[in-house]
Amino acid sequence: MVLIIGGMAQGKRAFAEEKFGISPEEWRYGLCESPYIYGFEEIVRKYDDIELEEKLKTQAEKYPDTVIICREVGAGIVPREKEDRLWRERVGRWGCRLAARSDEVYRVFCGMGSRIK
Repeated sequence: MVLIIGGMAQGKRAFAEEKFGISPEEWRYGLCESPYIYGFEEIVRKYDDIELEEKLKTQAEKYPDTVIICREVGAGIVPREKEDRLWRERVGRWGCRLAARSDEVYRVFCGMGSRIK
């Protein structure tokens, strides 16, 4: 698995498409539909941790070479709403889990990808 992280509009998808030869039509916003997942931070909103763990196991079995893009949401202004703060924290914790499982992790800033694992 490959994890690509970075802030909003930093060129994560373009970096992944160039680096791994992925066409724009191949990206999906859900697990178990494609080996190329975009918007993991929003997937975290949809499932509780147990469901998400099960989905990720299925994803890994079905697509061992999965590429996941996740927006960094932990920087900047802390959200006012408790629900949004909890979501932001969950995204960060899931990012740590994904990074630990991934063979490669890249951080993209201004369209430039740096391998951090």
